[in-house]
Amino acid sequence: MTKWIETALGDVVEIIGGGTPKTSISSYWNGNIPWLSVVDFNNTTRNVSKTEKTITEEGFKNSSTQLLSKGDIIISARGTVGALAQVSKKMAFNQSCYGLRSTEKVDQSFLYYLVKDSIQTIKKNTHGAVFDTITRDTFDRIYVQIPEDIEEQARIAGVLSCLDDKIELLQAQNKTLEDLAQTIFTETFLTHPHPDWKQGKLGDLMPVKTGKRNANHAKPNGKYKFFTCSQGNFLCDEYSFNQKAVLLSGNGDFSVKIYEGKFDAYQRTYVLTPYNEEWLFPVYFTLQKELRNLTMGSRGSVISFLTKGQIENIKTVVPDNGTMQVFNAQVAPMFDKISANIKQIATLTETRDTLLPKLITGKIKVKK
Repeated sequence: MTKWIETALGDVVEIIGGGTPKTSISSYWNGNIPWLSVVDFNNTTRNVSKTEKTITEEGFKNSSTQLLSKGDIIISARGTVGALAQVSKKMAFNQSCYGLRSTEKVDQSFLYYLVKDSIQTIKKNTHGAVFDTITRDTFDRIYVQIPEDIEEQARIAGVLSCLDDKIELLQAQNKTLEDLAQTIFTETFLTHPHPDWKQGKLGDLMPVKTGKRNANHAKPNGKYKFFTCSQGNFLCDEYSFNQKAVLLSGNGDFSVKIYEGKFDAYQRTYVLTPYNEEWLFPVYFTLQKELRNLTMGSRGSVISFLTKGQIENIKTVVPDNGTMQVFNAQVAPMFDKISANIKQIATLTETRDTLLPKLITGKIKVKK
């Protein structure tokens, strides 16, 4: 039997600090070095491979940021605390995060799951009068049990990694399917519109409703989906909607999604249910196309929320019935596959989350 030892998390990690080049110096930005912030990995995906912003060599040298290597862990440490990922290639990062690199005592992938299993404890050990903050000392106060045998650590991580790899494969497949459907929409509605097609507004094609609930409506063990202004798997005990709809976050991450079933929605989440169901997919892609324009003010400053009137006044072409039928016949099977993949992702995620605390503490053993 492998011996398990107790250790402070801080004793098995090298903690790496980040930094931000001066935003006022343009030559520091838009270079070849990916630069991570929490917006890049505040999701359910284990690996992070892309960043919203990049910096130059000059910006890197003139800031306190450091480079993380492939496999290193990034954790958000201030404000949004506890978002976690492993980097897929070399990346710099900002000062609101820490990089975590394993010592010789621990396998790097095992460390990722060890930290993931400790997130709630880490959150309870934050400080700060204004923002919750993880400090370097936080990791010294978190005690964990790890197998002394690093090969057993790798076997444990391997089981969990197989599940995460399958989840990410399905997520990538969904992205490919949606990109293809988006291309078909662009070709059908935007690139080659028929001169006889009418112009309309979304508000004429469907009612634009808004959720009525506040954040307290979310319940950890609820039965129904609760859609809010940010990414996350939120649940609730009651529902206000039971239909197929397009949902738009009116603030926060301004995301657009399609959902069918019983659900409820936050006060700033808009629920769009077309009078004719054939309009479901065109409305979804129209909102995605217009989202950047919607979320920017007249002078280019980001607005804090979208109004019902802004959504109702979005313009769209209204094609003939034949075109709509052909379009839906092409994209509906893609979304059926996406929906099936989402259900499989949910099952795999539940399996991983059930196994994680049992494997990481040795309650379930992994054979050689």
